[in-house]
Amino acid sequence: TAAAPESEPASILDGVYTARQAERGNDVFQDTCGLCHGPREFTGSVFQLTWSGQPLSALFTHLRRTMPLDNPGRLSAAQYADVVAYMLSLNDYPLGERELAPDAEALSRIRFERMPDSAH
Repeated sequence: TAAAPESEPASILDGVYTARQAERGNDVFQDTCGLCHGPREFTGSVFQLTWSGQPLSALFTHLRRTMPLDNPGRLSAAQYADVVAYMLSLNDYPLGERELAPDAEALSRIRFERMPDSAH
């Protein structure tokens, strides 16, 4: 018999991160990313359209491979996951009960989607 499907969220609209994780991500962003980037770069329709339809692991892996520019991959996997949670919070994606896993395999099962009726 086939295994029962996991009860993991299939979409970022299902609430895939916690407020505490987003707060940690904000701290990492301010300390590391904020030297070159502003939060507004990661909000709105352009950001959402860029990643829409892709697994959340695409954003996570992109950040790990390319940022920070002077030393890509310098942060821990957990710190990159926290930054992704912060980016989701910037776009008002719903909070959940569990934190994003700092693992590309787990994040590959969560689909990035645009916010419905996004005013951004």
